[in-house]
This record gives sequence, structure tokens and C-alpha cells, in this order.
Amino acid sequence: NGFTVLKNILSDSETDHLNKAMDEVADKMREIRGLNRDESITLRNSVVYHEAILDLLDHPRILPLIVDVIGWNIQNRDSLFDYKMPQPGNTDPNILSLGWHFDYESQFAGTTLDGRMPLLDFKVGWYVSDHSEPSHSTILFVPGSFKWTFEQRKDWQHWLKPNDIYELRVPAGSAMLWRPTLLHGVTPNLSKRARKVLYFSYTPRWMRPSGYMEQDSALIKRSSPIRRQLLGAMGDD
Repeated sequence: NGFTVLKNILSDSETDHLNKAMDEVADKMREIRGLNRDESITLRNSVVYHEAILDLLDHPRILPLIVDVIGWNIQNRDSLFDYKMPQPGNTDPNILSLGWHFDYESQFAGTTLDGRMPLLDFKVGWYVSDHSEPSHSTILFVPGSFKWTFEQRKDWQHWLKPNDIYELRVPAGSAMLWRPTLLHGVTPNLSKRARKVLYFSYTPRWMRPSGYMEQDSALIKRSSPIRRQLLGAMGDD
């Protein structure tokens, strides 16, 4: 189906530590950007902003599973920080963030196999806040849709049924390993709490990263060999 859900993969202390870390990063970025406290924050390459976020990159309970799926010769393509504040009560619950989409459809168009999207990117979603209730910026997707042909991806609006859609509802501290070439979208946050999620993408090392041009050299220098590889370092530098 293109996804695996791991509920409560993080301990309560790990989840609490990440919650506080995301709060700290969001507050700092609001101050830098001159934003109000009720405004949402999205960041690319979030591993450089807090050690607790960086530690997810090679988490010992998750990295072996990623390697089982995509192999060992990989790096981090991006680490997305998404801190979404509650939206007004009159927000239309049917309007999804970025709409329904397949990640990288245009970028991977030249590398398809019989029109189907290849496994060139594998993603881990870390659900730091509680996502067990609907309308809390929960992610919706269509299981198995990563196998669709070009023709199916082009006209799914005409034949997709509501029962084909899966809504991920998980407690805080859960993770999902998934192929971002699944058809997916994110509901608005109509709850009274901030929605906190981190998405880490892993790709073959020959692909260019999308979240940064060159990774922070000081971060690479102080990292372990495995972490240096995941951060995009080449050779011994």
C-alpha cells in the first residue's frame, strides 16, 4: 500500500523533548521574522535548528527500516518542520493544504517505469503532537496510488471514491514510513492546538538535496560517520 504506521514509536520523554524543541524553534523564528505568536512556521532543512530534531535523522528504531526499504547508500534530501497553528473556525474543512498531489511528479516524470512513479524518495513523518482527532491537519492519502499509471494520475478525479481515502489518525510520538508518490493532502487545523510534525526524506546519494544547497560544515564535522553520510558529506571532509 506504500505506507507503514508505527504508533507510539517514541517514548513519552522523547515526545515531550521534541514538543519543547519545536516550540523553541517556532518562537525563535517568529522573533526573527517579526511574526505574531498565532502564525504558523514552516522550515526546510530543520536538522540545523535543534539537536532534538537532528537526532531523528538516524534514529536507531527507524533508520534500519529505511535501509531495508531503500538501501544503505542514501542521504537526507530534506527535513521539513511544520508547525501549524489553529485556523479560523470558518475555514472550509474540505480545502486541503497544497490540494491533492503527488510529490515530485514533475521531477520524476523522466524516470518512470511504464508510467509508474519510481522509488527515488522515501519519507518518514514524525507526529509530535496528537493526531488522533480529525481536522487537526491530519494527512489524507490513497493507499496503493504510488503504483498508478500516468493515465490514472491524470484522471483520478473522475473515478476515485471517498472510501478509497485513508486518514492518518495517530497519537503523539508516532511515525509513518511512506512513499510520497502516494496521492495525498493535508486537512486544515480546526483544533485548538498547534499541529507539530516533521518530515524527513531519504534518497539515493546521487540525487541533489532539495532542502539545502550545501549542508552546514560545522554540523558535518561534529557528526558520526553514518550521520555525515546522511547529511550529504562526500569523502572524509
